[in-house]
Amino acid sequence: MIHKETRVQNISEITQSWANTLDPLCQGPEQKKALLAFSNLGLPDQHLESWAYTKTLSALSDLVPSFAQKRPMDRISILQGRPGLTLQDGRIIEYVLPKDFSYQKLPREQSLHFLDGFDTLHGIHPEAHTNLISTSKTASDEEETLLVHVRESESAVGTITPTRLKFAILPNRKVNLIFVLNNVSNPGLSLSHIELGLEENAQVRVAIITSANSGRLTFHRWRAFLKRDARLDSVILTMGGQPTRHEFEAQLLETGATVSVQGLYLLKQKHHADIHTIIHHMAPHTTSSQLLKAVVQDEAHGVYTGKVVIHPGATGSNAGQKALGLLLSKQAHFSTRPQLEVCNDDVKCGHGAAVGQLNEDESFYLASRGIPPERTRQILLAAFVGEILQNVSLPMAKFELESAVSDYFQTSPGHLS
Repeated sequence: MIHKETRVQNISEITQSWANTLDPLCQGPEQKKALLAFSNLGLPDQHLESWAYTKTLSALSDLVPSFAQKRPMDRISILQGRPGLTLQDGRIIEYVLPKDFSYQKLPREQSLHFLDGFDTLHGIHPEAHTNLISTSKTASDEEETLLVHVRESESAVGTITPTRLKFAILPNRKVNLIFVLNNVSNPGLSLSHIELGLEENAQVRVAIITSANSGRLTFHRWRAFLKRDARLDSVILTMGGQPTRHEFEAQLLETGATVSVQGLYLLKQKHHADIHTIIHHMAPHTTSSQLLKAVVQDEAHGVYTGKVVIHPGATGSNAGQKALGLLLSKQAHFSTRPQLEVCNDDVKCGHGAAVGQLNEDESFYLASRGIPPERTRQILLAAFVGEILQNVSLPMAKFELESAVSDYFQTSPGHLS
């Protein structure tokens, strides 16, 4: 992707222009199928209801699509011997796995079901494949933790960098996944599609930590499929970008499946972050909970769209959803859209949303006890984000989250100690 002269375009024109540019790259039948799907599905913009608050038009119209060139593997190890993977420009450049884990590349034809126009770009990539990480069939009570670093090189300026990962967690296994997403600030398009398959009674904890990104359009998609009595606990930290979007989908396929989603936005300047979740209760007695909190200052904008679908036959399901936004300036915005679609009577569902400023009564209470205004602000901000942090049980992930929160508030009005 290189810069081109900007002119006013609509998304259909941009899609057609991209299709024409990408056509010479599509040599095999799988690539041609992906290109056809791209032309039919199109690139997303605000004409799609689910993208109503996220502007992609200007970022996409300024770029001509190309893919990052393959580079030699970095000599410096990021993992430092710890179990995990490092991906650069969409390619695995380093991996260290426990002895009962395996890694393989799945052929392109196994990834030809496309969800939208962005998803097709994985299939158009000349070197496209899915990286599969699997646990062994051997039952084990040991809890394994994998670090997954996803980043771009400086040479990836102006390019598409698609990453595709699939984790197959077999029955009764306990796995922790810590994703660190570091995007360069140079223009371009960063895409990731990460799939989690949890077999019976598998337990997975996921932490997703992103860096602030001021110049790159980033889109991360997470999809989870849970079998009987499987459990997935996840937390997402987003610092925003120009813009950044996370999509999280969970399908609770069998009885007893449980998923929790927590999200924390820390936004400033003109950064934009959009988190879109959808939880499908497809079997009886399944459980989901969602808690999203946003701290927004300057002219930043946070968006949360959360949907819970209770499918026919999913009796006894229990779903809760809450989104709270804290605005630290008059120009800050947080848009929230909770949604429920219930096709049963025998269920328990609830949702709530609130957006406001620091509580004046609480501020007055602290001030009346001699606490100075700056310290009062610190205490209230710490209490607001603390509900998310205290629920993170992974020590390494909690340290990264607390560091990010501390860094954010050092440049905010008042320092969070």
